[in-house]
Amino acid sequence: MNRTLMLALAAVLAIAGNATLAKTTWQQHVGLQTQSQDIRAQLDAAQSRIDALPALRLRVKASQAELDRITAAFPAEENLGILIARIEQAAQEQQLNFTQLTRSTQPSPLPGFTEVHLALNLTGSYPNLYRLLTWTHDEKRVLNVTDITSTSTDQALTHTLQVIGYTRNPTTVTGRTP
Repeated sequence: MNRTLMLALAAVLAIAGNATLAKTTWQQHVGLQTQSQDIRAQLDAAQSRIDALPALRLRVKASQAELDRITAAFPAEENLGILIARIEQAAQEQQLNFTQLTRSTQPSPLPGFTEVHLALNLTGSYPNLYRLLTWTHDEKRVLNVTDITSTSTDQALTHTLQVIGYTRNPTTVTGRTP
């Protein structure tokens, strides 16, 4: 009986040990399953980000093109002399003669920009003036003709144009590398 009792006791201890080990193993199994599901979710999220990269690259390329267009429309302050030279050249191409050009700047209601006010005194015909106005409309820069005054004398037809252009403030100019 001693031997039977020992065998029964050994069997009970073996069953209890297996039950304890099985419980621990089961808990580990459940934890690993949960961890596996979390990793799968992270993998799926990473894969969707990878799948979205071509579309993001296209958006970046389109945004870069838009930035280049806006940069042409609102050039940096150091291009102000170029603006004046381009307007003078456009007027000369339309057979308009400059008699006077005055310039003033002031802060713009648009944050980060400066308004450049130009008063152009020109002589020439109405059709030539119209072609100059068409040029200001088609110009890549943002130019607003706010006032036109024309007077006729015996010698010539004189036009005064008030033009507003915009330049970016130096603090808003970003250094891009090509």
